[in-house]
Amino acid sequence: MQERESVGALVSVPECPSGLLQRFRRIHAVMGRGMDPRLIGGFTPGSPSGVVLQGPSAARPPVIGAVMKRPGFPGYTLIEVLVAISLIGLLLALFLPAVQSARESARRMQCLNHLKQIGIGLHSYASSTGVFPPVNPITKRFANGDFYSVHCHSPLVRMLPELEQRPLFDTINFDGSPISSPMLWANSTAMMTRLNLFMCESDRGVSVPGYGRVNYRFDLGPSFAVAAGDIFPLSWSGPFTVHRVYHAADYPDGLSNTAAVSERLQGGWQDGVFKTHGDYYLTNINIMSLRRSDQAIAACMAARNPASVETRGGESWFLSGLHFTCYNHCAPPNPTVFECVFDDMREGIPRRALHDGVISATSCHPGGVNVACMDGSVKFVRETIDLAVWRAFSTRNGGEVLTDGY
Repeated sequence: MQERESVGALVSVPECPSGLLQRFRRIHAVMGRGMDPRLIGGFTPGSPSGVVLQGPSAARPPVIGAVMKRPGFPGYTLIEVLVAISLIGLLLALFLPAVQSARESARRMQCLNHLKQIGIGLHSYASSTGVFPPVNPITKRFANGDFYSVHCHSPLVRMLPELEQRPLFDTINFDGSPISSPMLWANSTAMMTRLNLFMCESDRGVSVPGYGRVNYRFDLGPSFAVAAGDIFPLSWSGPFTVHRVYHAADYPDGLSNTAAVSERLQGGWQDGVFKTHGDYYLTNINIMSLRRSDQAIAACMAARNPASVETRGGESWFLSGLHFTCYNHCAPPNPTVFECVFDDMREGIPRRALHDGVISATSCHPGGVNVACMDGSVKFVRETIDLAVWRAFSTRNGGEVLTDGY
């Protein structure tokens, strides 16, 4: 017995066995952690020792110091989380380029299909009229006999019935030049119509309200001069030229060896942000000082002025001209040289329709551009094509012999 002093009296307290005291302390600690003390042992009244083992631990003595985990979903360590994130990032890095490549391949095939439809439309038009659709048949003469050009409806407008757009064609007024103010008003509804057939899905430019945009353009040949004349002999060599219309017999190089329609990116429509292969520079170069395409390219490189840029290329499928639905083969596809026109006229539409210059075939397709030939076939032309071959591909009567693989 131990005697312990209480308030004003001595009280005898029975001595607690040391083993039993240790069990009390363990049970107190376990209960503090929220565990059931029966899992490691507890007191049962009437037991000689006062302690019995219950539950799964009854067959074996409890393990001193064992810690039971709380029920619930096990957590992750920081290292496990970082490893999982790294694996996900690696998988995305591997698969996203493949997905994007597959999507671009699908868009390129859709673009080829659009050109194929336009190529078939060319031949349907030729079958019904006897000639291919012109880029500019309305011409007049000055008193001295010289030509001047009135740019007019694009070949796309003339082919609308062959492209399953007869109702739209029937709304168009053909009584005058479409760039004159009365005709712009008369045909405004048709001009505002957006036709997916004339758009390449790979060129996802800024969406700006206005006329129906266009990506597909007609080949004017290897000359920078749009208004064809004898002073620029190559200006007569393209499959489409102003002042004239052509029959199938006017292509001695062969319809399958002559480019007809290709693609070009739209302008960016953002001042101060130059869209490569879509926007072009405005210059003030005297075209009469130039004779060859190489000279035209050099003039563009020398006269480039970042403050004078046209951002509205491909503005309308309705009109002819380098600003709208025409291009030339002065420079290769997706050129590394600067493209320009040889005047600085911007406003209004009649002035934008009169450009001469270097305006090439361009696209968002990796490695080249799609082209429809005069026979209606389509192909993908690499941007690394030899420039001489590219220019020969654009003539109808140059006498060149072309082979596959370009």
